[in-house]
Amino acid sequence: RGKFFIQFYTVFVVKFKFLPYLDLKNDKFRCIIMTTAGCKNIFTCEKTFFTCGKNKEKREKMNIINGVCVCRDYAEMSRLAADVFSDYVRENPKGVLGLATGSTPIGIYECLVADYKAGKLDFSEITSYNLDEYYPIEPTHEQSYRRFMNENLFDFVNIDKAKTFVPDGKCEDPAAFCADYDKRIAAAGGIGVQLLGVGRNGHIGFNEPADALIGGTHLADLTDSTID
Repeated sequence: RGKFFIQFYTVFVVKFKFLPYLDLKNDKFRCIIMTTAGCKNIFTCEKTFFTCGKNKEKREKMNIINGVCVCRDYAEMSRLAADVFSDYVRENPKGVLGLATGSTPIGIYECLVADYKAGKLDFSEITSYNLDEYYPIEPTHEQSYRRFMNENLFDFVNIDKAKTFVPDGKCEDPAAFCADYDKRIAAAGGIGVQLLGVGRNGHIGFNEPADALIGGTHLADLTDSTID
């Protein structure tokens, strides 16, 4: 069994109004849920407000049902999600990104790299925090999410890697590290826009299904379905 810090093609993009960490009970936020047209499961939440970006023309082109953007294919979903991040970076050049890993967001990162190479984005003053990492693991390991982020985004844009944070998979005291990670996010002013993936068993950000949510960064056991 594996541990993590804390698909069919489905991603959540959450744009926070204010927040050092996600509190579903108290914080108000806007959320875009994007899924490919062949998806059989549609996720909604009565306590969240869904939007599909500021561009009215773009909203009219999408099939939006109960706050869900149903895209024609993976490429369209990736482009739409990347547009949310691109808009945020342009509007908030010193902003804070919340990033995710796995196969689903690769297309999003490819779009962001393309935007950067086209001269449309500047990541030089951006800060980022990643959702999770295996534990224990070296950052150079082929399964490490630090390595994943380097190989899929950080190595191809002008972001300062000293301002890119991924949970430390080799820390000696996970509990102390997790508490410090949350303090760092709070000190940075919270996450401006967060990318989340949905697992096959419904886990979000590798928070496995349970009768209650655990607030803050923590060490979690993964289910067999997630590991597979």
